[in-house]
Amino acid sequence: MLSADFATARLRHLASCLQLTSIDTLRAGASAHHLYRNHPIVVRVAQNGQVEHIGLGLFPDELRKMQPSPIYDFLERNLLERNLKHPGDSLHHVLTHEHVTFLKGNAATALALDGSETFCSEQLQLRSYRVKWQKQGRDLLSMTFDMDWQLLSGCNAPQLESIYLRRLQDYSPLDTMDCLSMENSVDTFFTKEMRHELFWEDDGHGAMCLVDSPSKPTATLYNMMLAPRFCRPVQLDLTFDRYGYATDLLSLPLRHWLLMSLEEGCQSYFGIKKKDRHEYHGTLLQVNRSGGYAHLLSVTIPNDVLEQSDNRIHGRLYVYVPLHNVSKNYFK
Repeated sequence: MLSADFATARLRHLASCLQLTSIDTLRAGASAHHLYRNHPIVVRVAQNGQVEHIGLGLFPDELRKMQPSPIYDFLERNLLERNLKHPGDSLHHVLTHEHVTFLKGNAATALALDGSETFCSEQLQLRSYRVKWQKQGRDLLSMTFDMDWQLLSGCNAPQLESIYLRRLQDYSPLDTMDCLSMENSVDTFFTKEMRHELFWEDDGHGAMCLVDSPSKPTATLYNMMLAPRFCRPVQLDLTFDRYGYATDLLSLPLRHWLLMSLEEGCQSYFGIKKKDRHEYHGTLLQVNRSGGYAHLLSVTIPNDVLEQSDNRIHGRLYVYVPLHNVSKNYFK
């Protein structure tokens, strides 16, 4: 019986198949003390003590630091799983239905990789990845797979939502993320109305500050929804939408959600949909291009918040929306 705490049920199943009985004694960080058919197995334990990754040792720390990508963990775990699968096993059924195609070699080929190969990856129109390992210009292993966060993470939609909700409830900002740069560039996503743009003005003392004024509502709204270091605290009363029409209610500083999304590698985009007599309605997207997903917040901002007589806004959050499912209907 495994007593360790695992980030996902799939990792627990994988550890059980490998009989990693000493896994609960590992400290935070990466470990490569285990072998599968003479190939090192990497086990990574998070700071909270959870086992967050198990897979074949294929990618050095230097590559992970210089070129971060979610596909490293996926490839290490998935190729190990494909070597372990047996007909009739529940894992075999899951792997059979995943959209992974081998163009050259197969999962067993990965066991012969020794780190001397060249690894290349490319994104295909925000829909899929193509990767290959080469040696002396010859492909040894080549494969394509969907840019789908359920596939990359090894979790289904309810599992992803539960993990995200726990992170959101337990989140504490990192000091290194608590900064603000003078952004002047404008970036858009899908439509010109959905954009990342901050607005600045002179504070009267020779320094630049973010616009926060009822007389400049558009600029203030963009700054409020996009800048973690907005001039004043804003509280987000949130309805967390789950698979199967379930919901959870929680309240948190908007800044915390913006910082958590930034740590996750997301780029934020905001658009104003309409203005009623007493409030504004908008959409805030947190887009993770390498993961192929977005978190979508449909938000209502009362005029009182703009006028600084209140600080509470209201939102409904949908997480891990596949980017290929995002359409203009989200912004109407």
